[in-house]
Amino acid sequence: MKTLKQVIAAYSEKTLNESINVYNSLALSGYTMQDLEVRNKAILNQQRNFQIEDEKVMKEQQRQAKKKQAAYNRIAPRCPEIDCNEVLILYTIRKPKGPANIYGYKSLYSCSSDTCFYERYGHQTSDELYSELLEKEKDNGS
Repeated sequence: MKTLKQVIAAYSEKTLNESINVYNSLALSGYTMQDLEVRNKAILNQQRNFQIEDEKVMKEQQRQAKKKQAAYNRIAPRCPEIDCNEVLILYTIRKPKGPANIYGYKSLYSCSSDTCFYERYGHQTSDELYSELLEKEKDNGS
């Protein structure tokens, strides 16, 4: 068994003083260190439960994102470049017409391939283009 001096040597003076203050506060309020341990374990369990719940929410969000990506890939236009045929990614251009956007473009289709640099700019918003894609899929599916 370690001596008190050996146990205390493992702590810095600040940590030891804080521990003594906590112990004194507990004793003055009628609590024991065991009460503190029980409460601390309850807090840790609650934090673990929150973490588990956050992980579940994150996994569900990832699953939904993959599902949306797969749906978009089904209806998305393909790159017109020869030997490419990759999905075109639809981006929103938020810069208003001006020096940074002299033609007033509102959307951009960009090839998803690493070797192809096809881009198509448009004056329709990405929401309008996406709605058109959904309408075309609906018309083709019916």
